[in-house]
Amino acid sequence: MNRQHTRTYRRRTRLGLPAAALALAAATFAAAPPPAPPSPGAPAPAHATERRAHAELAGLTLAPVAPLGIGGFRGTYGVADSPRAGTTDDGDFTDPDGVLPYLTVTGQKVTRTSGASARARISGLTLRTGATEWARVRPRAGSTGSLDTYAECAPTPTGPAARAYARSDATEVLVLGHLVAPGSTTLRVTGAELKHPSTVRDGTLTVTYAGYQQPQGEAPERARSARAGLRVHVTGTLRNTRGAIAYQGDLVDLRLGEVTADCAPTTPPSATPEAVAPASPS
Repeated sequence: MNRQHTRTYRRRTRLGLPAAALALAAATFAAAPPPAPPSPGAPAPAHATERRAHAELAGLTLAPVAPLGIGGFRGTYGVADSPRAGTTDDGDFTDPDGVLPYLTVTGQKVTRTSGASARARISGLTLRTGATEWARVRPRAGSTGSLDTYAECAPTPTGPAARAYARSDATEVLVLGHLVAPGSTTLRVTGAELKHPSTVRDGTLTVTYAGYQQPQGEAPERARSARAGLRVHVTGTLRNTRGAIAYQGDLVDLRLGEVTADCAPTTPPSATPEAVAPASPS
């Protein structure tokens, strides 16, 4: 082998060693199984972004009920978010979910989040599907009050604390024109009341109307989160004009002034160690 051929052979050998190593590494990487997805109940990583405060003026779920001509729907309206301390949001009332074809809001409508607190206020609304007026929220006679909800993180020297309230004493709720009290109410209605006499003879509805707040007391309590709101939930059994059951199940789920605050401390992301480059072959 002459001198020129010797130099060429050595150059190819030097260049070929790293290429072979890279090919082996690539094959090893391709053969390695992908990481298993997290289980549904697994906690989020410590550095995941937490939603610290959230408010919704209204959240609406309609079940698909063929005898009443209702298609399924789910959406929220008047949403405010403050994902971290120091941020303020006065709510989005542009209705991206398309709730307003069903809801008519009257009077005050407020959602606001700031840092680790959230509030909502609404003085009146009407929920309709077609000609059927499912629910109405209004001030009590002689009152100018509103539904007010609030959730706040109020940390103490001994750890996270929170408080919340849902005040609805100044308002009243009607379902299909019937005044309902807090708790569970059974209504017997006709197809005419539902505005569908040709498909529904009558029905029995169960209305659950309740405010909720966690923690229960309005004073700060040891807790890692706060939540408050008001819910009107309607289920029922509808009978057709022959008396047979035409539908049974959920009808309407309306949540008003739902506010939440997360009081868990923010954990910064842990530093990622820098990868060490492999030494160059000599």
